[in-house]
Amino acid sequence: MSPSFLHFPSLTKLQTYTGTCRAPADCLDKYHGFIIDNRCSGGAYNKCCIQKHGCNGASSFCSHQSGYYGDFGKSVCDWYGGKWLSGKCPGPTAIKCCDYPSS
Repeated sequence: MSPSFLHFPSLTKLQTYTGTCRAPADCLDKYHGFIIDNRCSGGAYNKCCIQKHGCNGASSFCSHQSGYYGDFGKSVCDWYGGKWLSGKCPGPTAIKCCDYPSS
């Protein structure tokens, strides 16, 4: 796994996020991250995984609202009983904050 560095503009400054190249399903399921394409070698089974936790408090994470590989990302948030929030995550517009009740 190799790191990938991405720059996403924010309202106040340019932020750098470090991703790790890994299997997309692991990124969504195990690490609660989101996928950025064309940053890692290895084709469809090796994508850049960005982990951004705490987008709206301690029990939240950024993921693909519409799901990567269909509705997989959406299902992860739904499994936790979460709700989607806009404007709290870096990356493309499909990346939203999943805010779920802490246990």
